[in-house]
Amino acid sequence: MFTLKKQKDKPFVILQLTDLQIIDPSQRCAPNRLRQDEIDKWQDVNKCAFNQLKKLVRMAKPDWIIHTGDQIYGEFDGKGSSFKKFVRLMESFRIPWSFVNGNHDGEIVVPWNGRDYKCGKGCEWQANYIKNHTKYCLYEQGNKMMGFGNYYIKLKEGNKTIWSFIMMDTHGARNEGIGPNGYQKRWLKMVLDDINKDKTINNFMFYHIPNYEFVLAGTKYYGDQIFTITTDGSKNERGDCGENKEKVCFFKDESFWEYLKQQGSTKAIFVGHDHINDSSIEYEGIRLTYGVKLGSYDYHDEKIQGATKITIDDGDYDIKQIFAK
Repeated sequence: MFTLKKQKDKPFVILQLTDLQIIDPSQRCAPNRLRQDEIDKWQDVNKCAFNQLKKLVRMAKPDWIIHTGDQIYGEFDGKGSSFKKFVRLMESFRIPWSFVNGNHDGEIVVPWNGRDYKCGKGCEWQANYIKNHTKYCLYEQGNKMMGFGNYYIKLKEGNKTIWSFIMMDTHGARNEGIGPNGYQKRWLKMVLDDINKDKTINNFMFYHIPNYEFVLAGTKYYGDQIFTITTDGSKNERGDCGENKEKVCFFKDESFWEYLKQQGSTKAIFVGHDHINDSSIEYEGIRLTYGVKLGSYDYHDEKIQGATKITIDDGDYDIKQIFAK
């Protein structure tokens, strides 16, 4: 568990980034895995992701930065150098930052054309690197039975806890199922019981792969999984915004959702994973928000490049999409 501090009479600003998916073409492990045009396009990490990230940090002036998965493409990071570059950049801001693991971060073996190729360093190596080489990163590996990166942060104003942030691993690396397992769900209940033992504390959850309710929210309020609410960052009368340009890739766990509703403290869930979705919809009392993908690695929409700015103040919060271009 970590603690962040909110200054009195000053909003607390969170910057959610997602799906940078840094690729180093020179570290491709499988032959013919990338076309020549992809190799040429993805050589320069500053041009593809880091310059935009720096711009967004300047724009948002955050107190805390959270990455919701797929910071790198483990398949293309057998030496760990891309992860190290990412960490050095984040540390250079001198701002507390955290991350959850996506389905690509921890890739160790990749199947290609009927063969398995050894590739990335894996989540455990990344966790150890963070532990030994960072000053500003708030991240815990946690119990391996739960995966990697299950931990929480309390936001305090003075000595009073005013908000909590829970990070969870939704798994999904190749040959691995997706969604929280039983160990994680028991841990989540223990954490929320502890946070709310004296009074109900508002909570945000951050993880990579959306839950099935992202599908239900879109179909209930906008008629389908693919829809447009707004495209300029503005909100409609429900407070919703953004658009979905692809179907939701989800995990389905009704007991997980029912527990969050019944428990009552979770106000919003923030995810990534689906690169050309950036909708934010309130559904059954919980706001379901896609982070705006950043970076030109892997498939993307040039018009949807940015981040999500979350502002906490006076017991309430606001979500705003900000764009890098």
